[in-house]
Amino acid sequence: MPTLVQAIFGRGQAKLKRLLKDYPPYQAPHSQEPFSLTIEQAYANLNYLIAEKANRLVIYGELLRKFGLDLDEGLHNASPEAFLRDLHAWAYKHWPEVYEPHLARKDIWLNSKRDGDHIVFSMLMDTAIALGEIVVKHRPRTYWGLDLSNSSWRLRYVSYQRPVLLGVPDPYQNNAFMALDFENTAFFHYSNILATPQPAQPLGVKVLYALREEETLTQDPAGLFGRRA
Repeated sequence: MPTLVQAIFGRGQAKLKRLLKDYPPYQAPHSQEPFSLTIEQAYANLNYLIAEKANRLVIYGELLRKFGLDLDEGLHNASPEAFLRDLHAWAYKHWPEVYEPHLARKDIWLNSKRDGDHIVFSMLMDTAIALGEIVVKHRPRTYWGLDLSNSSWRLRYVSYQRPVLLGVPDPYQNNAFMALDFENTAFFHYSNILATPQPAQPLGVKVLYALREEETLTQDPAGLFGRRA
């Protein structure tokens, strides 16, 4: 019996669901909630990302090409805005095909090995890597690291001890930098993919603000993604 989401989108449109059956998993060595990781385990996960990110971009790029998107346009064009608009539109058209309510739980995501029935989390991680690498290509002083800030520990942020993009100036504090958790961003959009209205911030908005350091992270710059009701 098909699920409600499958019935809505129909068998002929479930292209992403079919493709993810053979999607190579992102196999970080330690899959558990960040506050239960040792610092050695956290760095092992970071080192895995750094070692594998080039290969994951190839895997993700091949997936996107099957839908007419070119990841190189985001990575290498002078401006990634058009690609980010297309990526957001693609996600909101096709991610509902692979949405499962139990996978929208944060504890399931954080403890997942990102394979088998959880393979969608590998696609979300690759989305995160792509978003982060777009920033790195345009702002070479940014880099992948761990969020080890006292504030993230104190406030129990899920970014704590997880790979995030560092080196982006914080628009709210002088001489401070942000930790951009793009995997959490991708998970947020997946978990809200059927929400009405859609989340106010588009999938790639933090990329644009990382590239426009003088802006804040609270608005859609110049209406790049259009108005939302």
